[in-house]
Amino acid sequence: DPHPVTDADAGTPLPPPPTDPRGGWAEFPEGLTDELDRLLAGNAEAEALSRFRFTDESDSDSESADSDPADDPRNWAGLLFGPAARAEYETEALLDTARAVRDLAHRDTPADAVATDVLAGLRELTRQVLGLGDQDPVGARDLMLLGSLALSAPLDALTDPDTLTDLLTYQDAALDDRTRIDTDGTTGRDWTGTGGQTPPLDSYAVQDADGTFTVWPSPWTDSYVVLAQSTGTAVHLHTPDGTLRIDDTAELARLIARDPHRTPGDDIVLAFAHGDIETVANQVADLTGSRVWYSEQDLKVATDWRSGAERLMTGPAPGGGAHTWTSLRPGQDPVPGGRATGAPAADPRTSDGTVPDTTASDIDARRPHQLTTREYGFVDGHGDGELFRNPGDLENTPTAPRSLAADPDAPSLLLATQTWDVERADGHPAVRISADRTLAVQNEYGSQQVYATRKAVDDSNVKLTRAGLAVRLGIDAERSIVLPTPDGGGNRLFRVTPVFTNRAGESTEEVCRDFAIMLAGDGRASHLVFRDPAGGSTVTAPANASDGAEVTGTHHLAEALGEVADGIHRPGSADPDWAAALVRRDDRPTGGDGTGPLPAAAYGSALSLERPHDPRRIALTEAARRIGVNEFAWADVGEGYLVQSVAAPGEDGPSLETNYAKPSTESDESYFGYHFITVVLASEDGTHQVSLENHARAAAREERLRDLVRANIEAAGLDGLRGRADALRRELARLEGSGDDGAIKEVRGHLDLTILLTRATLARQEVLATSPGSPERAAAQRSFKGVVTAASRHLERLESTVPGKRLWYMRMFTRRPGESAHDVNASLLEEGAAEANPLTVVVLHGQEERTQTLYFEPGAERTPDSALNAIRHVAARVARTGLWNTANHLPLPQVHLVGGRTSRLGRDVGRARAGNVAATFRQELAAALRTLQDGTPGPHLTADLFAVEAASERVEKTDPRAETVELTVDDGRGGPRKVALRGLRGGSPDDGRDPLAEQWPIGRPVTLMRPRFGGLPPAPALPPTGTTDDGPSAGMSDDAPAGGKGKAPEPRPSRWFSYTRTTESRAEPLRYEVADTGHLRLPDGQEIPPTGWTRFGDDFVHPGTGALLRGDSGWLGRVANLDTLVPALTALDPDAAPYRITADPSSLHLIPEYGVPEYGDGTALRIPLTQEPAAGPPGAPTEPAAPPADAEKADAETAKAEKAD
Repeated sequence: DPHPVTDADAGTPLPPPPTDPRGGWAEFPEGLTDELDRLLAGNAEAEALSRFRFTDESDSDSESADSDPADDPRNWAGLLFGPAARAEYETEALLDTARAVRDLAHRDTPADAVATDVLAGLRELTRQVLGLGDQDPVGARDLMLLGSLALSAPLDALTDPDTLTDLLTYQDAALDDRTRIDTDGTTGRDWTGTGGQTPPLDSYAVQDADGTFTVWPSPWTDSYVVLAQSTGTAVHLHTPDGTLRIDDTAELARLIARDPHRTPGDDIVLAFAHGDIETVANQVADLTGSRVWYSEQDLKVATDWRSGAERLMTGPAPGGGAHTWTSLRPGQDPVPGGRATGAPAADPRTSDGTVPDTTASDIDARRPHQLTTREYGFVDGHGDGELFRNPGDLENTPTAPRSLAADPDAPSLLLATQTWDVERADGHPAVRISADRTLAVQNEYGSQQVYATRKAVDDSNVKLTRAGLAVRLGIDAERSIVLPTPDGGGNRLFRVTPVFTNRAGESTEEVCRDFAIMLAGDGRASHLVFRDPAGGSTVTAPANASDGAEVTGTHHLAEALGEVADGIHRPGSADPDWAAALVRRDDRPTGGDGTGPLPAAAYGSALSLERPHDPRRIALTEAARRIGVNEFAWADVGEGYLVQSVAAPGEDGPSLETNYAKPSTESDESYFGYHFITVVLASEDGTHQVSLENHARAAAREERLRDLVRANIEAAGLDGLRGRADALRRELARLEGSGDDGAIKEVRGHLDLTILLTRATLARQEVLATSPGSPERAAAQRSFKGVVTAASRHLERLESTVPGKRLWYMRMFTRRPGESAHDVNASLLEEGAAEANPLTVVVLHGQEERTQTLYFEPGAERTPDSALNAIRHVAARVARTGLWNTANHLPLPQVHLVGGRTSRLGRDVGRARAGNVAATFRQELAAALRTLQDGTPGPHLTADLFAVEAASERVEKTDPRAETVELTVDDGRGGPRKVALRGLRGGSPDDGRDPLAEQWPIGRPVTLMRPRFGGLPPAPALPPTGTTDDGPSAGMSDDAPAGGKGKAPEPRPSRWFSYTRTTESRAEPLRYEVADTGHLRLPDGQEIPPTGWTRFGDDFVHPGTGALLRGDSGWLGRVANLDTLVPALTALDPDAAPYRITADPSSLHLIPEYGVPEYGDGTALRIPLTQEPAAGPPGAPTEPAAPPADAEKADAETAKAEKAD
């Protein structure tokens, strides 16, 4: 038998193949050369293998140098033996075997014909042994299969072709059809004997030392997989007819090569362990010509104990690498690691996006090339396979009350249902990743979870803490993915979800602006940021976002950028100071009034990417780069983006009808006025980031609900609706007294909606019964529209859908071309756009510091308790501003306190008051800085670094400032906006509207442009001493100091009372809570202190929190334009005065802080906490009242909410 190479003779290597396949070797006879060329034609790999020749340098002298080249096996033995055989056997053994094969092939050939028919004889012998037909072609792999068989055969078998055939086929039982694998894209053999329980072959699991399973996608695509069991170097093939033991690895390789169900060219996967698996892989590669995959890490089929699924499983990769598989091709060295299936390719363009790409079209340079991959490991400690989980699509489903679920004829309504869509890791769907492989998101549309390394999360949480945001990033340590890194290792990314740290512990807002305010800890948009991308200055400009469509200053900046595009200004003249000065030029209290610039045509057309190398766009782009806006805007974690739609003049004021940035877009598209985005997470290298955002869906929701109301009407008809109402009344009567309040409430809700649908059907009939164009038709249409609106609201309450405030999402933005926040939202090269003619700027929240007036009782010097909330509020803002200024190399804010002094001589009470307030302020500032820097690495900013100056100024005794301290802040950024107080411009859509009549929810934002007078309920005047009719007010005690040095500290609430008001179309009453101390608590958990209220007309504003309390009804809302209203309060209402709230079980009382003329007339108000319901007949359920005939106001409200998404 041929003998393998031993260590002793392994030092005599076979000669390498020459560069010239013929150079240096004896020439074949002409006929044999033609045959070889024909055999190898079109097969470059086979030709390369055939270049092996045994030369005179070998140790053999058995062949004469003068013999015929065709008769010398050194010239053609390479056709029989591949690289694996040449590496395993000695040269002499290979030559001896080659001679034996030649002799067997020419056993019946005359001796003088052997020299010219060597290849023909080998070909014919191959047909005979392999069972091929007479006319079947014989390829290079067939000859190697013959050579492999000859090397394994005993010497006596090389004298008879039939003996070789028997040796080749005696274990063909292993190729029984019952052992076949034929799944999606995968064929092969399952010889494990598990009864066809083949594990998934598109993935495998790596079991770490701690028992953790990481599931990876298989690095092969179309493949032939071999599953078997082995012990040491023996492979056991379990078949339905028994078990075959194979000790000769070449025999297994021949079995695989001969499998008629193997597709030539497919990768081959050796999914079993073996003591010399690399040799097996080399032999299989020789005989098949395919790439072969194998693992040396204890490969087996095992059960994942978490999911119970069978999996291919390996041990961990050496050195903690990401891959446990190795692949090789014939004659090539093994390559460790997996094939990059879907891995991101290197992008030759600049990665930071700050330098324009001049090597390609400027349009092509803006096209996004997102980095996506399917090559990642998934670690699932939960065992459910969940990769991402997001709100699913709405489905309209006939729904009956649960108490009637068993009745097939139960009255049902068509209601929308919404479940959660789960994307599982099965199949390893593509994820979008950061270039440094420390972030991964689901796709470009956003999801409610992302994946990030622990370091990226920790670093981002530090920035969120310092920015004062009410959100942190939570890690699910049981769910993670592993991304391979170029160095062969891997990054583990954990699943990350936002954790809302507001009082409610969840999102409470849907509109983008209000959602961003919520994330900022109720901090409104305060500044726009401009940065020199070359590392120069950072400049801010204060801005106001109270309007629902326009942030102040943005259109002034867009106008100037349009002038740059038109050549009026040079791009080089633009810098951050230039941009900030333009924003400050807007002195309007709020935007959106139509009196500012409306440069959409000039600015938007210069954004367009529909013309290559547009000189206007080039100029605009350069100016934008120099100030850090649009695609060059880059917000840090804790900051955000404002994407502002730039408007054009329209018939009714500012118009967003035309998106000049996309001239081919239809003009009837709908756009948001602006969109706010908050950045909450960044990759470790800072080039990729993740946002947290939400947007308004009110208009789409209202339209969907109206369509669903109409669908219910069409589906049932009038008689059907009446019949359903009767059935629901019977069910309600059956449930009465059952104690099942939930079932009663559900049935009553279905009944109320059915009644409204009946009324809508009747109202539609009235519309059809009137003449088109007549006043009667108009009145009937208004009535029908009103009923549909009321039915829509009822229907929404019955639906099982995810509220809009919880439909927030996270998206990835990058510094790569086409992937910035501006590019993604502008969508200049793709279909659709949410904003028209967009201007994108970095924005800050909650860093405005308005001047505060702190009131003292006559003669008092100690900081009044009523001022503590205002001081604490300003200190928190100053701390936030100071940390941001320090990080951006700007000076710290300075605090100035000025008290009123009425005399030139004697004690300076004003300075003493200011000094006491300064001491209190330093304490609150220190506390705020500790909170913002808690758990963050040093060095830390401390309160002693801030300048807090106390002073006094001379005032007249009758001047209200004699008993006050003014608290002002110099923010180190140029100060607050200069607002021209011409009265608050424009009108508010909220003017003249009654919140209860409009059924506005508690906490709804309201824009106040002027004080409201009239409509106060009659109430007994309360004494201005802070007492109610029932006795001393909560918060006052009999032992309170009477000396003028301040009050006792305000107590915390001990009892809470409910304020409730019912409305016509709401099943649930409007509700908030009032404490015995005067604290108010909103439904989301926010508390408003009893002090710090200012009377504004017949209503009350709380500047510290932005709360608005209606004096006529007690309805509680929020001032949308607080930052412009507060400076103008006294100008708009000269009688504005400080008030506080007290309460008892029946009423809420608003009492003046001081009963002296200069602070107002001392009028107190009392608002009942409950409203007596209207009496109705006992027994049957109350039908919902008919809605207002005119629903125009509701539509106007919806349109206003939709201006800002």
